[in-house]
Amino acid sequence: MKILIAYDGSSHADAAVADLARAGMPARGTARLLTVANVLMPPSLPSRLVAGEPEPASLRGAPPHAAAAMGQALEVARRGADRVKDALPGWTIEAIALADAPAWGVIRESDSWQPDLVVVGSHGRGAVARFVMGSVSHKVLTEGRCNVRIARPRGARNDVPRIIVGIDGSPGSDAAVATVAAREWRAGTEVLLLCVFESRMAIAPPHAFDDERARNQSALERAAAQLAASNPELSITTLLGEGEPPAIIVDKAEEWGADCIFLGARGLGAMDRMLLGSVSTAVAMRAHCSVELVQDSDTGFGAA
Repeated sequence: MKILIAYDGSSHADAAVADLARAGMPARGTARLLTVANVLMPPSLPSRLVAGEPEPASLRGAPPHAAAAMGQALEVARRGADRVKDALPGWTIEAIALADAPAWGVIRESDSWQPDLVVVGSHGRGAVARFVMGSVSHKVLTEGRCNVRIARPRGARNDVPRIIVGIDGSPGSDAAVATVAAREWRAGTEVLLLCVFESRMAIAPPHAFDDERARNQSALERAAAQLAASNPELSITTLLGEGEPPAIIVDKAEEWGADCIFLGARGLGAMDRMLLGSVSTAVAMRAHCSVELVQDSDTGFGAA
């Protein structure tokens, strides 16, 4: 597994790193810590520094403020790498610095390296600062082609991870279930599979409402069976709700004390039923916990 971590040295970035210890990560993998120096470099000069590699001699020709910013960014990335070693002790850790606009630096590195997951910290629900929803996270969600985990600090932790998986029967929802199934969770990890009727289904003809309910219930049962087969020690429950999906998902996560919500980045667009990009983005912005948005095979790096 490869993960790219956007790291700016803030307490929220540190919380994003610590959050990985409860994200079901495998024992081995490669994590790349990326710190972006928001400076412009002449095309003839290096815009990338890698910890452990000699500093390019050509960097001495850079404007002093740019060279200083790059050096500082690499040092921040090194500190982040040390923190990741604590959270993921069996992993290979890399630290790099880029000269770029922060959001585009993350996207370009993701497009080039093609990680399984990009991790960004959030400075709170809806806040706009450095590595946050309004800039880096939101742009990576809308412009990138990878899975994204928006990590948030939480207070008192559960004894075991508690995760919610949004279900709607779409390829994106299926991909979210497959992602959870592929992780290595502690015994007893609690998984809530949540499917939400949109409120307007209540005024649909009775047969349409019943058909929709049956489809959703079937999707929940398939997801539960898949997760149980992947890890018999998971504690799995299902819930079929009714209302506005973003509000129901966020409120349930807060009530239940979830550590993370897994959602498909795209849902059943023809029906506009649940996990459309607008819904998943709304959940990512409003949730009190971490949110992981999963691309399906037709939109991610594995797409044809």
